[in-house]
Amino acid sequence: MSQRSLLEINHDLAAKIRAQPIAFAEALHRYLSSGGAADARALERFGLRLFGRRHHTEPFAIAWGAHIAREGERA
Repeated sequence: MSQRSLLEINHDLAAKIRAQPIAFAEALHRYLSSGGAADARALERFGLRLFGRRHHTEPFAIAWGAHIAREGERA
C-alpha cells in the first residue's frame, strides 16, 4: 500500500525528538502502520500534526490563504 501523509511541524516542540528519539521512532512507526487517530495524536507531542492520508494515485491540493497549490506545482 503506497500511502502519503501531509504533516505540519511545530518547531517549538522539535527538541523532544532529539530528547526521545526511540519514543519518536516508535510513535511514527505506529502511525505509519495504522493511520489511526490515536497514533496521530501521539505524534503531536513531538510537534508533528498530520492532515489526512491518501493513496499516491489520488490527486490533492493545498489551500493556503488565497493560493491553492496543486500536486507537482513548484513554489
